[in-house]
Amino acid sequence: MGGAGPAGVVLMDLPARAGTPAPAAAGPALPAVPRRKLLLFRAAGEWFAVALDRVREVCPRSSITRVPRAPAQVLGVMNLRGRAVVLVDLPRCLSLPAGGADADHVILFDLGDPDLAVGVLADRIDQVVEVEVKGPAGSPDRGEGVEGPELVEAKGHVATLLDPTRVVAVALPGAASGGAGDAG
Repeated sequence: MGGAGPAGVVLMDLPARAGTPAPAAAGPALPAVPRRKLLLFRAAGEWFAVALDRVREVCPRSSITRVPRAPAQVLGVMNLRGRAVVLVDLPRCLSLPAGGADADHVILFDLGDPDLAVGVLADRIDQVVEVEVKGPAGSPDRGEGVEGPELVEAKGHVATLLDPTRVVAVALPGAASGGAGDAG
């Protein structure tokens, strides 16, 4: 009897010849390297990436209404199909120079709460890319004591990997975690 081999090659069992050593058993299969999909985009002159499972949708930017007494990190709200979307000033949340006045796109984050609609402006939506997951819990192995943003390289760009929950926590303390993650 035979079996299917790589790329459609049919393997056949041949009778062993006297004096021929038995073929060595194949070693254990190497585990597949886990990968994650990221949305690569440009905002305020910088490249960013966000896990695709944390993106609810990407939509065109419409007019933004300022909200009186809103935190400085909140640009305002935008109407999306009759629903108010809070737009967070990504550069200000990350202590970067201001930018994004000409942004044409909004990336709406999936924060695990269908009633919470928060997004950031993007100048350019590049593409969805796949990167290898390194280290525990999907974080690249950056070594002990490494501080600062996580960077990923994809399609010739070095991008800052965003955690939407942290970005929203800077702009709207308590909103992204429901106020439950204040300790630590």
